[in-house]
Amino acid sequence: MDWVSVKNFLFNNNLWWIVLGGIIVYGIKAFLVWFFRRKSSFTPPNISSAETKGPESPIQVATGQDIKQEIKIDQSQHVTIHEKSKEATTKTSAPDLVWDEAWILSKKQEAIEGLRNFGRSGYIELRMTLPESRLNIDIQKLQELAKVAPLAKHIWPLGKFWNDEGIKPRPEGDSIIARVNVKKNVILNDRYDYWALRRDGTLYSLRSLWEERIRQEPLFSVKVQINRIAEILLYAFNLYSGFNIPLDKKILIRIGHGGLKDRILFILGGDELFRKYKASVNEAATDDLETSLDDIKTQFTNHVQTLANQLFAQFDFYKISRTQLIGLLIHFFEDVGIEYSEFNS
Repeated sequence: MDWVSVKNFLFNNNLWWIVLGGIIVYGIKAFLVWFFRRKSSFTPPNISSAETKGPESPIQVATGQDIKQEIKIDQSQHVTIHEKSKEATTKTSAPDLVWDEAWILSKKQEAIEGLRNFGRSGYIELRMTLPESRLNIDIQKLQELAKVAPLAKHIWPLGKFWNDEGIKPRPEGDSIIARVNVKKNVILNDRYDYWALRRDGTLYSLRSLWEERIRQEPLFSVKVQINRIAEILLYAFNLYSGFNIPLDKKILIRIGHGGLKDRILFILGGDELFRKYKASVNEAATDDLETSLDDIKTQFTNHVQTLANQLFAQFDFYKISRTQLIGLLIHFFEDVGIEYSEFNS
């Protein structure tokens, strides 16, 4: 059969065209199936896969031409979503950025070692800073301001300047540091106190729990902790008022407690003469407060109630009533010689 005959057969035979068309259709179909299967085999990263990379592994998800969402998973597995510009770099939350963690950690390590050598495990910890201020106060001026900040009528106030050679505050680098441990003293028996105040206004403090000096039983007093929180706010007000910062300038306060595990919260006095609440199962608790001189003055009771209830929740979700709190605060203000109404206008 010559080529002309083959050509005529192919072009004039309908069956051939049907077969050829089927082959073409099948080929196109096979190609499309392969193509879309290849596309669908790509799976974008998800939260579960990111968790294995640790807390510093962000996931970028496009939500528009100029905006992206950054999903960051911290160590507690909470997910925080921040909207950022496309060019923005990954940042941690503001509270982590404002603290000089290296400086604070060095002070905390020294304070914890001192506490252990003192034979104690429970403590209240404080850090304060002015995140929007760029202060660099002369060390002599810093000493003058620090001396007048403690509550004058308190027997052992936060940040007290002792004159005794072994425990008086001393200048060290850009800070003033006090290391106080007193045992076998009739009035001030068994107290450990460490504080460091830096020239930019940052404070770190660690103090032994008052409850440990009165009973062997691991207790945690509602009244004492209310007094401690109130004292911290008054100290912050006194100290930063001397710095002449604007009344609405941001102040960050973080209060921590350690050695809480197996302690029992108790109330002594009032309608609940001596009532205990279940022991905490957590070793430590930390609470943050963002405030200002204005807010401390006008929102004092609210601040104390917020911080106190966050702490007391560790003990079987105990919550102090407003009436009970105000009664304790009025008594505390009377003890330190300040009118309660001055800070709740």
